[in-house]
Amino acid sequence: MAGRTHSMRKLPCLILCLLTCSLTVYGGRLERGMDALKVYNYFRAKQLFEKCKKHHLAGAAYGLSTIYSRTDNPFHNVDSAYRYVLLAEEGYNKLDVSGRHKLSRFSITDSSISQLKRVIDQEAFSDATRQHTPEALSRFLNRHPGAAETDLATSLRNKLAFERADSTNSYEGLKTFIETYPGAKEIPHARERYELLLFQTLTADGAELSYADFIRDHPKSPFRRDAENILFALCVPKNTVEEYHAFILKYPENHNVEAAWHNIYTLYTSDFSLKSIQAFKDKFPDYPFQQTVNRDLSLANTEFYPARQNNRWGFVDSTGKEMIGLVYEFVDKFSEGLAEIGLNGKSGFITKSGKVLIPIDFDEVEPFSGGLAIVRKEGKSGIINKMGKIVVPFVYDEIHDFSEGLAVVLKKDKYGFIDREGKEVIPCIYSSAQDFSEGMAVVGIDGIYGFVNRNGSLVISLQFQWVDKFSKGQAHVKKDGRFGICNNRGELIVPCNYDLIGDFSEGNALVVNRKKFGFIDSTGKEVIELDYDYTADIAAYNGFHDGLAKIEQAKKKGFIDKRGKIVIPKDYEDIHYFNEGYAAVLRKGKWGYIDRKLKLRIDHEYEFAGDFHDGMARVKKKGKFGFIDKKGKLIIPAELDEAGEFIAGRNVVTKDGKQGLMEQAGNYLLECVYDKIKSLEGTSLLVLEKNGKMAYYNLQTSTVFWSEDGF
Repeated sequence: MAGRTHSMRKLPCLILCLLTCSLTVYGGRLERGMDALKVYNYFRAKQLFEKCKKHHLAGAAYGLSTIYSRTDNPFHNVDSAYRYVLLAEEGYNKLDVSGRHKLSRFSITDSSISQLKRVIDQEAFSDATRQHTPEALSRFLNRHPGAAETDLATSLRNKLAFERADSTNSYEGLKTFIETYPGAKEIPHARERYELLLFQTLTADGAELSYADFIRDHPKSPFRRDAENILFALCVPKNTVEEYHAFILKYPENHNVEAAWHNIYTLYTSDFSLKSIQAFKDKFPDYPFQQTVNRDLSLANTEFYPARQNNRWGFVDSTGKEMIGLVYEFVDKFSEGLAEIGLNGKSGFITKSGKVLIPIDFDEVEPFSGGLAIVRKEGKSGIINKMGKIVVPFVYDEIHDFSEGLAVVLKKDKYGFIDREGKEVIPCIYSSAQDFSEGMAVVGIDGIYGFVNRNGSLVISLQFQWVDKFSKGQAHVKKDGRFGICNNRGELIVPCNYDLIGDFSEGNALVVNRKKFGFIDSTGKEVIELDYDYTADIAAYNGFHDGLAKIEQAKKKGFIDKRGKIVIPKDYEDIHYFNEGYAAVLRKGKWGYIDRKLKLRIDHEYEFAGDFHDGMARVKKKGKFGFIDKKGKLIIPAELDEAGEFIAGRNVVTKDGKQGLMEQAGNYLLECVYDKIKSLEGTSLLVLEKNGKMAYYNLQTSTVFWSEDGF
């Protein structure tokens, strides 16, 4: 018991000794290191921290990390600072509450360690961004996992890596990028560039075999269709039957095979005669559309008219016989043997045989003109020929109609010109462009305009604020906010001195200054002084007609001749030009008619008065239209809601909200029971509409030869 008692007495002393030693250590090297750190004695502090880190890892590592993180000493090293702050964090996490409390008197806490780590992360990120390379940023990401800058560093690293890969202009570089950084936001763009460069590189020699190999080896490439199209074009350079047939046999999986068959048929049966169709049938028994051939064998030459049934369109002939099934969402009239048809919101072309010659694959199409048609697909415009061959690729945002052999095109917000072979003869460098007229076309950059010739040479420099196309060797122009006229050499034959210049009519042009107008001749000389009021009504007439020009002063109108002499006094509220010896005039809100001797021939009693044609004039009285003769007699009573002029002795008129067809004698060919009547351009047919249904009326036979069900 005595021995045990003695041992128990010694235990408190031992504990006290250990505590004293521990405090001595904390108060020893670590404390002295912290004191040295406070006075920036980095050599001494570093020495002390290194000596005590074995037993006091958290505190010593924190001190060392602090030294390495600071830039005011030779030991500065971000990597070392980060390594020690991780050791400090590790050591601190292993301490119990007592150990952490002891470190707190040196301001070493979980929060201070985290803050130091954050500062080191920031400096490491700054170093990486200054180097501005993917490698530096990758090192940061690898060495500083969990840093707040991780997302930003990743994004910048991926961006720089993509830019580097893209700058190589090789699909290999882009492929490496895609494989290395699969989560990068640049991946979609990188894939697009990769696919494009892969396609361009593997087919760079432009050889048929290269395109065939590309199609075989890369069947899912977004450029497969392009490759097939180019392969198709390479195989048929002369567009002959033999080339198309050889192509079909060699590349049966190519999506252009159907088009090749169509082209063979089109070439072989261009006149659609029985002889050529039968010859084709005999020569090509493997043609996959034999039913179409058999149908064409029985087809006669005839006129086709669009017809509708149950909101589906097709074609009928002049007897009303259905020639092409009414199955399409829309159709257009035939032009050069082909007509537009539509299904599922897409357009193509059909022959009179009912054969879809050009697939219904385009977003929009325009009628064929000169063997070519402008078409749109996926937001881009191109041009095809009658065999569906792409003459101008789908690279343009707009393509205008050809004028003088060239067409305006728009690409990437810039305008240029192409020829009928699709060659860009004037590059797309202009902000605006207009059609050619008299060998020159208006072009502009940033609102300043000039003219180019067909070779693309700027023959009249960009100097005008506005220009009109050339007509008879002259063009209206605007400079410094004023209008003038230049010739085709760019010389101002009429100085830019006017607020407005109208078109020339009968040798003179209306000119305006300060809301007053007069006239100049073709040399620019003012032949009639600017004494008259320029109003909207004067603007509508804009010049001389039959030697007379309307004038206005103080809201009264009259006429002057080309010498400026007033031949009709300014006595009228309004006046029309003479036609068949009579002019309609307005006084006190009512219209009448005078003759050329200014004699009132028909009293002022009409709300509206039209010009005389064939001895008749359209007038309005009590809100209704009728027709009078030159004696003022109503030969067609004023009981019509609307009426136009008689053309070829017939007039579409409206009564009680319905339209009908009236002859010049006043009798009705068609009673006013139709919702709408319109002429079919270029024919002797009328289209009648009633209750949402349509019918065709033949003016020559005075019969309805076809009508929609329910008409």
